[in-house]
Amino acid sequence: MTEDEVADKLWAWLSGVMGVPLIYAYQDTKSPPDPYAVMNLTLSGPLREHPTDQAYTKTGASPNEQHRQAPVRPWMFRYSLNVYGKAGQGVLRKVKTASQVLTALEGLAPLTIAETSSIRGVTEILNERYQPRAQMDIEIHAEVRDSLPIDVIETAPFEFGRA
Repeated sequence: MTEDEVADKLWAWLSGVMGVPLIYAYQDTKSPPDPYAVMNLTLSGPLREHPTDQAYTKTGASPNEQHRQAPVRPWMFRYSLNVYGKAGQGVLRKVKTASQVLTALEGLAPLTIAETSSIRGVTEILNERYQPRAQMDIEIHAEVRDSLPIDVIETAPFEFGRA
């Protein structure tokens, strides 16, 4: 999976679980009315140094074939979830609950939830008014396959014969 595919899959799952509008952080649009949630990728990296496998793909037809190689690596993505509005902690509790219910997790496959943090109340002052907000982190594990083009050695048939 790519980073965008992971984000889209998580976004769809969280939207169904939380029941409030969910937006990506740093969008250049007006925020929806409270309560709403914001999802932000804060950290990503490999779970181990070396790939678990190599995937090879071929596209196109000869003579324009392109060969690609992708190391298959388990990868961690940590997202910060913020819910604005008075119901924020209850909305995030739904995520923690759904992470413990196998039937609720089916819609997230092939992603897995490795960890959910404690829910923090982080009310802040915005425009001289208190803005209720709750925050938690969710860590997702997935296999990534970032492919690169590779050169291949062409083969040609040959025959042995006596002169």
